[in-house]
Amino acid sequence: MKIAFYSMGTNKKIRWESFEVDDPVDCRNCDCCILQIENEDELTGEQIEKIRQISFDLCKMGKELHIITESDSFSEGYIHDVEGGKYDAKTIARHWLSQITLSPEADTVILVDCDRTLSVGADSTHIAFDYWKKDIAAFFHIYRDGFFSTYQAAKAADIAARENLFTDECISYVSGKIQLNSALIDDLKSQQRVQILPITAGNAKIWELVLHKAGLDVTVPDTGMLMSEAVKYYVCRMLQESGHIVMAIGDSPLDIPMMIQSNRAYVISNKGKRDYMERVLKKYRHIHCLSYCRYHYPDVHCATGIDPVTVIAPLVNSKEAELIGQSKSSAKLCGRQLRNVHGEIGGLLARKINEDFPDTEFYVVVILRSGLMLGLSIADHFDCPILFCSVDKEPYWISGMQEDEKLSDKTPILVDGVINTGETLGKVSRLPFSVTPVAVTGVLSCGSSLCCPGKVYAARLSSVYYGDSDARKPVIDTSDRLYNLFSEMDE
Repeated sequence: MKIAFYSMGTNKKIRWESFEVDDPVDCRNCDCCILQIENEDELTGEQIEKIRQISFDLCKMGKELHIITESDSFSEGYIHDVEGGKYDAKTIARHWLSQITLSPEADTVILVDCDRTLSVGADSTHIAFDYWKKDIAAFFHIYRDGFFSTYQAAKAADIAARENLFTDECISYVSGKIQLNSALIDDLKSQQRVQILPITAGNAKIWELVLHKAGLDVTVPDTGMLMSEAVKYYVCRMLQESGHIVMAIGDSPLDIPMMIQSNRAYVISNKGKRDYMERVLKKYRHIHCLSYCRYHYPDVHCATGIDPVTVIAPLVNSKEAELIGQSKSSAKLCGRQLRNVHGEIGGLLARKINEDFPDTEFYVVVILRSGLMLGLSIADHFDCPILFCSVDKEPYWISGMQEDEKLSDKTPILVDGVINTGETLGKVSRLPFSVTPVAVTGVLSCGSSLCCPGKVYAARLSSVYYGDSDARKPVIDTSDRLYNLFSEMDE
């Protein structure tokens, strides 16, 4: 067995043997790759990201970067065990998959992280330490700098075993203390033709007990807490290689390789990790960073594929992101100022649509009232026809659509200012268009549920759900703010 030993010494450069390593391809002839970081080193954010990128690149090559952050008896034994093949991430992933029975009726499998994704607040391991009144500092030290290699997972499992942490008594206590992310749990329970596969670096018995109590009949495979980012990546990849579509849901850097490999992913990120997760993942179009949503995400289904929503707020530069923020009611813009903001946001949305649909001829359908300024701007960008849709009463109608045969081979862009429940846009999108429409909105509510034939573009996501009248009373309607019509206060 060939092993590439890296070290990060006082010069803070990653070295392999005596040569600086810039490209992990240098390790393609090695079976294992170990990076040892000296205790006294304080890594910069740039160095940590470089290590994470090397780790992910090695995953794609079928290898794992074992990151060792101290020199002690455990690390010495660990390196010996790595040489013996004990901690092979692919083997652990196969063991994980061997514990589940995949449903032949499921079109998609959902790999969902447990702690701080299916739950809020402290994770199960922290609650267990608190139960025993033990100092968790050693546990935090293992994961310093946010590294999640199998070494960290193995050492954490070793501590848990030596401390006899997860007794039946402790498991019962912790399972009663976990606060579930009820919105996500309810959404998973409502899914059709999917199989939920919880994947956790925590205690599997705790999570199986918690999820069964919540009404989710799932198996939570147990790997003895040996769950690194490489293991999650290989579980995802092996499921895809067996012909499954994989949706991944997670909250932390541990989940990043799994989400990048998946067919579609949702980030449910807490405030502390939001900036990092969005910065790393914004370039991946199949990953939706929903950190603004307070543990909710919109339930949007698209007939043309499994990637229906593009939110541009995480994809734009800081100045453009600030512009999008000015559309919020908290910015207190009204009238001409807000109309100008909506117009500029329409241009940002049009630019993204143009990137995804080059050489496409469009026409714009504005859903009155709040979509007007966005729609005018988008129509200006494409220099295309613009029609207006009235939704005051049913059946909905679009001015001039039936009479204009020139529109029959063009793609309609349906524009609504705000999607709250998704009901209005869903009905409009089902009108008899000759070409599958694209839908655009300034704000997509995390509580919305929308079935649409084509893609949906949103400037930003909102954690506010206006589906119930009580939530709408203190808020001034977007249209009223746009046109200085403050006659109604119940939207």
